[in-house]
Parts: sequence; C-alpha cells; structure tokens
Amino acid sequence: MDPKTRDPTFEAFVDVTHPEDREQVRRAHAESMGKREGHTISHRLLMKDLSIKFVHVQIRTEFTKRRADPRNGDHAGHHGAQEGGDGSL
Repeated sequence: MDPKTRDPTFEAFVDVTHPEDREQVRRAHAESMGKREGHTISHRLLMKDLSIKFVHVQIRTEFTKRRADPRNGDHAGHHGAQEGGDGSL
C-alpha cells in the first residue's frame, strides 16, 4: 500500500489480503488487540495485477490512554512490518 494514495488503515490492509486469508488476518488482529500483545502471521496479498505475494507480518500494538475506535480505522499505535518475497509490497 502506498500511504501517499491510500490511508494505511487495518481495513485497507485487509482489502489487499487474499480473500481466502482475510478471516485468518482479522482473527489474528482481534486476538492481538484483545490480549494487548503483538503477533506474527504469514499470509498472501492479492495485488491489482492479480499477482500473489506471500508476506510475513510482525505486529506490535501500542496502547494509549485513549481507547482506539476501529470503526474509524483508528488502532491507537498499531505498527506492523511486512515483507514480500522481493522485500516489497
């Protein structure tokens, strides 16, 4: 995702996740938020040109005193690093 053309929200990330992997990604995210700890997950991205990239994502979640509102795409410091086979998205 290019942050210059699209807000890097969790839902924007799910949108480029392969449809067969989206539920797994949502479950991992919900578990991470519920336990208030990071997680690691490997899954696929479906690109606009229909190519598939395999990624390994490591998430670190930082919470503030203010409660995040995921309906707004607000995840209060949800940080992730991901890498495709070629080192890019």
